[in-house]
Amino acid sequence: MTKDAFRITVLAISAFAASLCCLLVLLWRYDIEARANWLERVRADVPLGSDQQKIEAFLNRSLPGFSFDEDARRYIAVAPKGRWDDLLASRKVLVDLYVDQESRLKAADVEIWYQGL
Repeated sequence: MTKDAFRITVLAISAFAASLCCLLVLLWRYDIEARANWLERVRADVPLGSDQQKIEAFLNRSLPGFSFDEDARRYIAVAPKGRWDDLLASRKVLVDLYVDQESRLKAADVEIWYQGL
């Protein structure tokens, strides 16, 4: 391999690595914003201590197709895909609403999964 070919190869690999790092930072930022947006929606529509009826009304309105896990005492819903999710076909945003024994909201969480990577 000539000296020029080596330089071009190193430059190409460096450019690829830099592009990959930028992509990962953008995905990380996109995930942080999605998590914050869903938690804010939950906080605004279903404050802590809300009853089962209010929780389910929110889920029916915002996150259709939810389920309830009896063992973990939580509602689980997959958020609708966002504008970039078609490019990230394996990305899923799960909204979890945890309830106490009286079926009142005690916590919320958002999980983001990339399947098949």
